Amino acid sequence: MARPRVLWFGPRLFGPEKWGSLDVVRAGPDEGSDIQLPWQALYFLDPIAKEVKPDLLAVEAAYGFRIADLHHLGIPKVYTVWDPQISWEYERYYVPLFDAVAVSQREYLRDAESSGAQAVWFPHYSSLTPEECDGRPPGGFRPTDVCFVGNVESPFRFDRSRHDFLQSVAGSLPKEVTHHFGRGDWKEIYSRSKIVLNHSLKGEINLRLFEGMSCGALVLNPATGASLGGALQSAVHFAEYKPGDADSAVESIRSWLARKEDLDRVAREGHAAVRHGHLLFHRMGQWSGWVNEWSARGPRPIDPGHGNIHTALSLLSVILLRAFPMEGDHLEAFEKIANVYLEAALAACEQIPSASPSFAAAQFITAMVQTLRGDVFASHAALESVYGHPDFERLAPVIGEWVDSGSGTAKATVPASEAGGLGYLVQMVSRIVHSGKGLIGFRLDQTRAAPIEAKSL
Repeated sequence: MARPRVLWFGPRLFGPEKWGSLDVVRAGPDEGSDIQLPWQALYFLDPIAKEVKPDLLAVEAAYGFRIADLHHLGIPKVYTVWDPQISWEYERYYVPLFDAVAVSQREYLRDAESSGAQAVWFPHYSSLTPEECDGRPPGGFRPTDVCFVGNVESPFRFDRSRHDFLQSVAGSLPKEVTHHFGRGDWKEIYSRSKIVLNHSLKGEINLRLFEGMSCGALVLNPATGASLGGALQSAVHFAEYKPGDADSAVESIRSWLARKEDLDRVAREGHAAVRHGHLLFHRMGQWSGWVNEWSARGPRPIDPGHGNIHTALSLLSVILLRAFPMEGDHLEAFEKIANVYLEAALAACEQIPSASPSFAAAQFITAMVQTLRGDVFASHAALESVYGHPDFERLAPVIGEWVDSGSGTAKATVPASEAGGLGYLVQMVSRIVHSGKGLIGFRLDQTRAAPIEAKSL
Protein backbone atom coordinates (compact mmCIF):
# COMPACT_ATOMS: atom_id res chain seq x y z
CA MET A 1 0.00 0.00 0.00
CA ALA A 2 1.43 3.39 -1.04
CA ARG A 3 2.23 5.88 1.67
CA PRO A 4 -0.01 9.02 1.67
CA ARG A 5 1.82 11.94 0.08
CA VAL A 6 1.67 15.12 2.15
CA LEU A 7 2.45 18.57 0.80
CA TRP A 8 3.73 20.36 3.89
CA PHE A 9 3.73 24.16 3.91
CA GLY A 10 5.19 25.95 6.90
CA PRO A 11 8.16 27.58 8.56
CA ARG A 12 9.41 24.49 10.38
CA LEU A 13 9.31 20.73 10.08
CA PHE A 14 9.59 17.88 12.52
CA GLY A 15 12.23 16.22 10.36
CA PRO A 16 11.96 13.60 7.58
CA GLU A 17 13.07 10.80 9.90
CA LYS A 18 10.02 11.42 12.08
CA TRP A 19 7.34 10.92 9.42
CA GLY A 20 7.32 7.14 9.38
CA SER A 21 4.43 6.03 7.18
CA LEU A 22 4.08 9.34 5.30
CA ASP A 23 5.69 10.59 2.08
CA VAL A 24 6.31 14.29 2.78
CA VAL A 25 7.19 17.00 0.27
CA ARG A 26 8.00 20.25 1.99
CA ALA A 27 7.30 23.60 0.33
CA GLY A 28 8.24 26.84 2.02
CA PRO A 29 10.67 29.73 2.33
CA ASP A 30 13.06 28.02 4.74
CA GLU A 31 16.33 26.46 3.68
CA GLY A 32 16.04 22.72 3.28
CA SER A 33 12.58 22.83 1.73
CA ASP A 34 12.06 20.40 -1.13
CA ILE A 35 10.37 23.21 -3.03
CA GLN A 36 12.01 26.53 -2.17
CA LEU A 37 9.60 29.47 -2.21
CA PRO A 38 10.47 33.17 -1.86
CA TRP A 39 9.84 34.93 1.42
CA GLN A 40 6.52 36.67 1.05
CA ALA A 41 3.19 36.92 2.81
CA LEU A 42 0.76 35.49 0.26
CA TYR A 43 1.11 32.18 -1.60
CA PHE A 44 -0.78 30.26 -4.29
CA LEU A 45 -0.28 26.51 -3.98
CA ASP A 46 -2.44 25.15 -6.79
CA PRO A 47 0.47 25.03 -9.31
CA ILE A 48 2.64 23.19 -6.76
CA ALA A 49 -0.17 20.78 -5.88
CA LYS A 50 -0.64 19.93 -9.56
CA GLU A 51 3.06 19.10 -9.80
CA VAL A 52 3.40 17.19 -6.50
CA LYS A 53 -0.03 15.49 -6.63
CA PRO A 54 -0.39 15.20 -2.82
CA ASP A 55 -3.10 13.31 -0.98
CA LEU A 56 -3.25 16.01 1.70
CA LEU A 57 -2.03 19.54 2.38
CA ALA A 58 -0.63 20.25 5.86
CA VAL A 59 -0.12 23.90 6.83
CA GLU A 60 1.59 25.17 9.98
CA ALA A 61 0.51 28.41 11.59
CA ALA A 62 3.06 30.96 10.47
CA TYR A 63 1.92 34.18 12.19
CA GLY A 64 0.90 35.97 9.00
CA PHE A 65 1.67 33.78 5.97
CA ARG A 66 -1.52 33.03 4.07
CA ILE A 67 -2.52 30.83 1.12
CA ALA A 68 -4.98 32.58 -1.20
CA ASP A 69 -6.37 29.57 -3.08
CA LEU A 70 -7.05 27.08 -0.29
CA HIS A 71 -10.71 26.51 -1.10
CA HIS A 72 -9.81 25.75 -4.72
CA LEU A 73 -7.58 22.80 -3.79
CA GLY A 74 -9.44 19.53 -4.22
CA ILE A 75 -7.57 17.66 -1.45
CA PRO A 76 -8.02 17.45 2.33
CA LYS A 77 -6.36 20.30 4.18
CA VAL A 78 -5.19 20.35 7.79
CA TYR A 79 -3.93 23.30 9.82
CA THR A 80 -1.79 23.16 12.96
CA VAL A 81 -1.97 26.05 15.42
CA TRP A 82 0.84 25.86 17.97
CA ASP A 83 0.13 28.99 20.00
CA PRO A 84 -3.61 29.71 19.87
CA GLN A 85 -3.32 31.66 23.12
CA ILE A 86 -1.37 34.24 21.11
CA SER A 87 -2.81 33.93 17.62
CA TRP A 88 -6.39 32.65 17.85
CA GLU A 89 -8.01 36.07 17.47
CA TYR A 90 -6.94 36.07 13.83
CA GLU A 91 -6.45 32.33 13.18
CA ARG A 92 -10.19 31.80 13.82
CA TYR A 93 -10.95 33.38 10.44
CA TYR A 94 -8.56 31.02 8.58
CA VAL A 95 -9.55 27.72 10.18
CA PRO A 96 -12.94 27.37 8.36
CA LEU A 97 -11.02 26.90 5.09
CA PHE A 98 -9.55 23.61 6.35
CA ASP A 99 -10.96 20.13 6.78
CA ALA A 100 -9.20 19.59 10.11
CA VAL A 101 -7.30 21.69 12.63
CA ALA A 102 -4.81 20.52 15.26
CA VAL A 103 -4.50 22.89 18.23
CA SER A 104 -1.98 22.66 21.04
CA GLN A 105 -4.27 24.00 23.77
CA ARG A 106 -7.42 22.11 24.82
CA GLU A 107 -9.27 25.34 25.60
CA TYR A 108 -9.58 26.13 21.88
CA LEU A 109 -11.00 22.79 20.72
CA ARG A 110 -14.65 23.81 21.00
CA ASP A 111 -14.05 27.09 19.20
CA ALA A 112 -12.17 25.24 16.46
CA GLU A 113 -14.96 22.70 16.07
CA SER A 114 -17.53 25.48 15.65
CA SER A 115 -15.78 26.42 12.39
CA GLY A 116 -16.90 23.17 10.79
CA ALA A 117 -13.44 21.62 10.73
CA GLN A 118 -12.60 18.47 12.68
CA ALA A 119 -10.58 19.59 15.70
CA VAL A 120 -7.97 17.47 17.45
CA TRP A 121 -5.75 18.15 20.45
CA PHE A 122 -2.09 18.03 19.49
CA PRO A 123 -0.21 19.12 22.65
CA HIS A 124 3.41 20.09 22.92
CA TYR A 125 6.15 17.55 23.59
CA SER A 126 9.88 17.07 24.08
CA SER A 127 11.91 16.77 20.88
CA LEU A 128 14.44 14.43 22.53
CA THR A 129 14.70 10.99 20.98
CA PRO A 130 13.90 8.03 23.27
CA GLU A 131 17.63 7.30 23.48
CA GLU A 132 18.45 10.90 24.43
CA CYS A 133 15.75 10.83 27.09
CA ASP A 134 17.16 7.57 28.52
CA GLY A 135 20.54 9.29 28.75
CA ARG A 136 19.19 12.06 31.01
CA PRO A 137 17.83 10.23 34.09
CA PRO A 138 16.78 12.15 37.21
CA GLY A 139 19.23 12.53 40.09
CA GLY A 140 22.98 12.51 39.75
CA PHE A 141 25.17 15.61 39.87
CA ARG A 142 23.09 18.69 39.05
CA PRO A 143 24.97 21.86 40.03
CA THR A 144 22.21 24.34 39.12
CA ASP A 145 19.36 24.45 41.63
CA VAL A 146 16.74 26.14 39.43
CA CYS A 147 16.67 27.39 35.86
CA PHE A 148 14.46 29.06 33.28
CA VAL A 149 15.42 28.87 29.60
CA GLY A 150 13.51 30.99 27.12
CA ASN A 151 12.56 34.44 25.93
CA VAL A 152 12.65 36.62 29.01
CA GLU A 153 11.21 39.70 27.33
CA SER A 154 10.11 40.69 23.83
CA PRO A 155 8.24 43.97 23.25
CA PHE A 156 6.20 42.60 20.37
CA ARG A 157 4.93 39.17 21.43
CA PHE A 158 5.02 39.37 25.19
CA ASP A 159 4.20 41.86 27.88
CA ARG A 160 6.56 42.55 30.76
CA SER A 161 4.95 40.06 33.12
CA ARG A 162 7.52 37.33 32.44
CA HIS A 163 10.48 39.69 32.87
CA ASP A 164 9.07 41.12 36.09
CA PHE A 165 8.16 37.68 37.44
CA LEU A 166 11.65 36.22 36.87
CA GLN A 167 13.33 39.33 38.24
CA SER A 168 11.26 39.07 41.38
CA VAL A 169 11.99 35.34 41.78
CA ALA A 170 15.73 35.85 41.24
CA GLY A 171 15.82 38.68 43.77
CA SER A 172 14.00 36.65 46.42
CA LEU A 173 15.93 33.39 46.21
CA PRO A 174 18.36 32.65 49.05
CA LYS A 175 21.95 33.44 48.05
CA GLU A 176 22.97 29.81 48.29
CA VAL A 177 20.42 28.79 45.62
CA THR A 178 22.12 28.74 42.22
CA HIS A 179 20.02 29.71 39.23
CA HIS A 180 20.14 30.42 35.50
CA PHE A 181 17.39 32.58 33.97
CA GLY A 182 17.78 33.37 30.28
CA ARG A 183 18.70 31.81 26.98
CA GLY A 184 20.88 28.80 26.30
CA ASP A 185 20.90 25.18 25.17
CA TRP A 186 17.89 23.83 27.01
CA LYS A 187 19.00 20.21 26.72
CA GLU A 188 22.26 20.88 28.54
CA ILE A 189 20.91 23.39 31.06
CA TYR A 190 17.91 21.28 32.06
CA SER A 191 20.09 18.16 32.36
CA ARG A 192 22.30 19.83 34.97
CA SER A 193 19.43 21.51 36.89
CA LYS A 194 17.42 20.13 39.78
CA ILE A 195 14.33 22.29 39.06
CA VAL A 196 13.05 23.80 35.82
CA LEU A 197 10.90 26.83 36.57
CA ASN A 198 8.21 27.08 33.91
CA HIS A 199 6.28 30.23 33.04
CA SER A 200 3.44 30.52 30.57
CA LEU A 201 2.08 33.82 29.34
CA LYS A 202 -1.62 32.97 29.50
CA GLY A 203 -1.77 29.79 31.56
CA GLU A 204 -1.14 27.52 28.58
CA ILE A 205 0.93 24.36 28.55
CA ASN A 206 4.14 24.69 26.58
CA LEU A 207 7.24 22.88 25.36
CA ARG A 208 9.21 23.74 28.51
CA LEU A 209 6.96 21.53 30.65
CA PHE A 210 7.73 18.38 28.63
CA GLU A 211 11.33 19.30 27.86
CA GLY A 212 12.23 19.81 31.52
CA MET A 213 10.79 16.45 32.56
CA SER A 214 12.48 14.66 29.65
CA CYS A 215 15.85 15.90 30.96
CA GLY A 216 15.25 14.46 34.43
CA ALA A 217 14.51 17.72 36.25
CA LEU A 218 11.56 18.50 38.50
CA VAL A 219 9.35 20.95 36.61
CA LEU A 220 7.74 23.68 38.69
CA ASN A 221 4.74 24.66 36.59
CA PRO A 222 2.08 27.36 37.01
CA ALA A 223 -1.22 25.70 37.91
CA THR A 224 -2.83 24.96 34.52
CA GLY A 225 -6.08 23.38 35.64
CA ALA A 226 -7.76 21.37 32.90
CA SER A 227 -5.24 22.34 30.21
CA LEU A 228 -3.39 19.03 30.49
CA GLY A 229 -6.55 17.00 30.14
CA GLY A 230 -5.35 14.27 32.49
CA ALA A 231 -2.19 13.66 30.42
CA LEU A 232 -0.02 14.54 33.42
CA GLN A 233 -0.85 15.07 37.09
CA SER A 234 0.33 17.71 39.51
CA ALA A 235 2.35 16.43 42.50
CA VAL A 236 2.83 13.15 40.64
CA HIS A 237 4.70 14.18 37.49
CA PHE A 238 5.47 17.84 38.26
CA ALA A 239 5.04 20.48 40.95
CA GLU A 240 2.98 23.67 40.84
CA TYR A 241 2.97 27.25 42.07
CA LYS A 242 0.32 29.94 41.93
CA PRO A 243 0.41 31.49 38.42
CA GLY A 244 2.17 34.84 38.27
CA ASP A 245 2.98 34.76 42.00
CA ALA A 246 6.73 35.10 42.51
CA ASP A 247 6.46 34.52 46.28
CA SER A 248 4.62 31.24 45.64
CA ALA A 249 7.29 30.15 43.15
CA VAL A 250 10.14 31.00 45.54
CA GLU A 251 8.50 29.17 48.43
CA SER A 252 7.97 26.09 46.23
CA ILE A 253 11.59 26.16 45.08
CA ARG A 254 12.88 26.34 48.65
CA SER A 255 10.50 23.60 49.80
CA TRP A 256 11.42 21.13 47.04
CA LEU A 257 15.16 21.74 47.36
CA ALA A 258 14.88 20.93 51.05
CA ARG A 259 13.21 17.58 50.25
CA LYS A 260 15.63 15.86 47.90
CA GLU A 261 13.96 12.45 48.06
CA ASP A 262 10.55 13.90 47.19
CA LEU A 263 12.10 16.02 44.44
CA ASP A 264 13.82 12.99 42.88
CA ARG A 265 10.65 10.88 43.16
CA VAL A 266 8.46 13.37 41.28
CA ALA A 267 11.24 13.99 38.75
CA ARG A 268 11.44 10.23 38.09
CA GLU A 269 7.68 9.96 37.59
CA GLY A 270 7.67 12.94 35.22
CA HIS A 271 10.66 11.62 33.29
CA ALA A 272 9.00 8.21 32.85
CA ALA A 273 5.68 9.71 31.75
CA VAL A 274 7.30 11.85 29.06
CA ARG A 275 9.64 9.06 27.96
CA HIS A 276 6.71 6.73 27.34
CA GLY A 277 4.11 9.11 25.96
CA HIS A 278 5.13 12.71 25.29
CA LEU A 279 8.15 12.74 22.98
CA LEU A 280 8.05 13.90 19.38
CA PHE A 281 8.30 10.22 18.51
CA HIS A 282 4.87 9.63 20.07
CA ARG A 283 3.25 12.75 18.62
CA MET A 284 4.31 11.86 15.09
CA GLY A 285 2.88 8.38 15.41
CA GLN A 286 -0.42 10.00 16.36
CA TRP A 287 -0.10 12.53 13.54
CA SER A 288 0.59 9.84 10.94
CA GLY A 289 -2.58 8.02 11.98
CA TRP A 290 -4.68 11.16 11.59
CA VAL A 291 -3.20 11.94 8.17
CA ASN A 292 -3.98 8.43 6.92
CA GLU A 293 -7.56 8.86 8.15
CA TRP A 294 -8.02 12.35 6.66
CA SER A 295 -6.45 11.35 3.33
CA ALA A 296 -8.82 8.41 2.96
CA ARG A 297 -11.85 10.51 3.86
CA GLY A 298 -11.25 13.18 1.24
CA PRO A 299 -12.06 16.92 1.43
CA ARG A 300 -15.34 18.30 2.72
CA PRO A 301 -17.20 20.48 0.20
CA ILE A 302 -16.83 24.23 0.72
CA ASP A 303 -19.26 26.62 -0.91
CA PRO A 304 -17.26 28.98 -3.20
CA GLY A 305 -18.86 32.04 -1.66
CA HIS A 306 -18.11 30.83 1.86
CA GLY A 307 -14.54 30.06 0.82
CA ASN A 308 -13.99 33.51 -0.66
CA ILE A 309 -15.54 35.20 2.36
CA HIS A 310 -13.20 33.44 4.75
CA THR A 311 -10.22 34.05 2.50
CA ALA A 312 -10.96 37.77 2.66
CA LEU A 313 -11.71 37.69 6.41
CA SER A 314 -8.46 35.86 7.10
CA LEU A 315 -6.41 38.38 5.15
CA LEU A 316 -8.08 41.31 6.90
CA SER A 317 -7.75 39.74 10.33
CA VAL A 318 -4.00 39.30 9.95
CA ILE A 319 -3.36 42.98 9.22
CA LEU A 320 -5.91 44.22 11.76
CA LEU A 321 -5.41 41.85 14.68
CA ARG A 322 -1.89 40.45 14.51
CA ALA A 323 0.64 42.43 16.57
CA PHE A 324 3.21 43.11 13.87
CA PRO A 325 6.46 44.73 15.03
CA MET A 326 6.24 48.38 14.03
CA GLU A 327 9.75 49.81 13.94
CA GLY A 328 12.24 50.42 11.12
CA ASP A 329 12.18 47.76 8.42
CA HIS A 330 9.27 46.01 10.12
CA LEU A 331 7.01 48.99 9.46
CA GLU A 332 7.88 48.96 5.75
CA ALA A 333 7.26 45.21 5.64
CA PHE A 334 3.84 45.63 7.27
CA GLU A 335 2.86 48.31 4.76
CA LYS A 336 3.70 45.94 1.90
CA ILE A 337 1.80 43.07 3.50
CA ALA A 338 -1.20 45.31 4.17
CA ASN A 339 -1.41 46.47 0.56
CA VAL A 340 -1.08 42.94 -0.83
CA TYR A 341 -3.67 41.54 1.59
CA LEU A 342 -6.18 44.33 0.95
CA GLU A 343 -5.94 43.77 -2.80
CA ALA A 344 -6.31 40.00 -2.38
CA ALA A 345 -9.32 40.46 -0.08
CA LEU A 346 -10.98 42.67 -2.70
CA ALA A 347 -10.25 40.09 -5.40
CA ALA A 348 -11.85 37.34 -3.30
CA CYS A 349 -15.00 39.40 -2.73
CA GLU A 350 -15.26 40.32 -6.42
CA GLN A 351 -15.61 36.62 -7.27
CA ILE A 352 -18.91 36.39 -5.36
CA PRO A 353 -21.95 37.05 -7.62
CA SER A 354 -24.95 39.07 -6.46
CA ALA A 355 -27.11 35.93 -6.39
CA SER A 356 -24.86 34.28 -3.81
CA PRO A 357 -25.97 34.12 -0.15
CA SER A 358 -22.52 35.49 0.65
CA PHE A 359 -22.94 38.62 -1.47
CA ALA A 360 -24.04 40.95 1.34
CA ALA A 361 -21.13 39.91 3.58
CA ALA A 362 -18.76 40.35 0.62
CA GLN A 363 -19.97 43.91 0.11
CA PHE A 364 -19.46 44.72 3.79
CA ILE A 365 -15.92 43.37 3.55
CA THR A 366 -15.37 45.37 0.37
CA ALA A 367 -16.52 48.50 2.20
CA MET A 368 -14.05 47.79 5.00
CA VAL A 369 -11.18 47.27 2.56
CA GLN A 370 -11.95 50.47 0.68
CA THR A 371 -12.15 52.36 3.97
CA LEU A 372 -8.74 51.06 5.01
CA ARG A 373 -7.41 52.15 1.63
CA GLY A 374 -8.82 55.62 2.24
CA ASP A 375 -11.45 55.46 -0.54
CA VAL A 376 -14.66 56.47 1.23
CA PHE A 377 -16.49 56.90 -2.07
CA ALA A 378 -15.95 53.25 -3.05
CA SER A 379 -16.76 52.20 0.51
CA HIS A 380 -20.09 54.00 0.45
CA ALA A 381 -20.92 52.54 -2.97
CA ALA A 382 -20.31 49.02 -1.70
CA LEU A 383 -22.66 49.56 1.23
CA GLU A 384 -25.35 51.10 -0.96
CA SER A 385 -25.32 47.97 -3.10
CA VAL A 386 -26.71 45.89 -0.21
CA TYR A 387 -29.13 48.36 1.37
CA GLY A 388 -31.97 46.62 -0.47
CA HIS A 389 -30.54 43.12 -0.21
CA PRO A 390 -32.84 40.47 1.36
CA ASP A 391 -30.16 39.72 3.94
CA PHE A 392 -29.82 43.35 5.02
CA GLU A 393 -32.40 43.20 7.82
CA ARG A 394 -30.92 39.93 9.01
CA LEU A 395 -27.49 41.53 9.30
CA ALA A 396 -28.19 43.63 12.39
CA PRO A 397 -27.67 45.48 14.72
CA VAL A 398 -25.45 48.42 13.80
CA ILE A 399 -21.98 48.02 15.27
CA GLY A 400 -19.83 49.90 12.77
CA GLU A 401 -19.95 53.00 10.61
CA TRP A 402 -18.04 54.72 7.84
CA VAL A 403 -18.04 58.41 6.95
CA ASP A 404 -19.60 58.80 3.49
CA SER A 405 -18.76 61.27 0.73
CA GLY A 406 -21.11 63.88 2.15
CA SER A 407 -21.83 65.02 5.66
CA GLY A 408 -23.78 61.94 6.67
CA THR A 409 -22.70 58.55 7.89
CA ALA A 410 -22.98 55.23 6.10
CA LYS A 411 -24.16 52.56 8.50
CA ALA A 412 -22.91 48.98 8.40
CA THR A 413 -25.20 46.42 10.01
CA VAL A 414 -23.26 43.26 10.71
CA PRO A 415 -23.50 41.28 13.97
CA ALA A 416 -20.44 39.59 15.43
CA SER A 417 -22.03 36.19 14.96
CA GLU A 418 -22.32 36.51 11.17
CA ALA A 419 -19.81 35.44 8.54
CA GLY A 420 -17.28 34.00 10.95
CA GLY A 421 -17.12 37.02 13.21
CA LEU A 422 -17.24 39.77 10.60
CA GLY A 423 -18.53 42.14 13.27
CA TYR A 424 -15.22 41.97 15.18
CA LEU A 425 -13.37 43.28 12.15
CA VAL A 426 -16.03 45.94 11.61
CA GLN A 427 -15.26 47.24 15.09
CA MET A 428 -11.57 47.41 14.28
CA VAL A 429 -12.21 49.33 11.05
CA SER A 430 -14.54 51.67 12.94
CA ARG A 431 -11.75 52.42 15.40
CA ILE A 432 -9.44 53.32 12.52
CA VAL A 433 -12.05 55.59 10.91
CA HIS A 434 -12.90 57.32 14.15
CA SER A 435 -9.23 57.85 14.98
CA GLY A 436 -8.88 59.87 11.78
CA LYS A 437 -5.76 57.93 10.79
CA GLY A 438 -4.79 55.59 8.01
CA LEU A 439 -4.15 51.89 8.56
CA ILE A 440 -0.40 52.34 9.08
CA GLY A 441 -0.82 55.16 11.61
CA PHE A 442 -3.47 53.16 13.45
CA ARG A 443 -1.21 50.12 13.69
CA LEU A 444 1.61 52.26 15.07
CA ASP A 445 -0.65 53.26 17.95
CA GLN A 446 -2.50 49.97 18.41
CA THR A 447 0.25 47.33 18.24
CA ARG A 448 0.52 47.09 22.02
CA ALA A 449 -3.09 48.04 22.81
CA ALA A 450 -5.38 45.59 24.57
CA PRO A 451 -7.57 43.75 22.03
CA ILE A 452 -11.28 44.27 21.78
CA GLU A 453 -13.30 41.74 23.74
CA ALA A 454 -14.63 39.11 21.34
CA LYS A 455 -16.83 36.95 23.54
CA SER A 456 -19.55 36.80 20.90
CA LEU A 457 -17.28 35.12 18.33
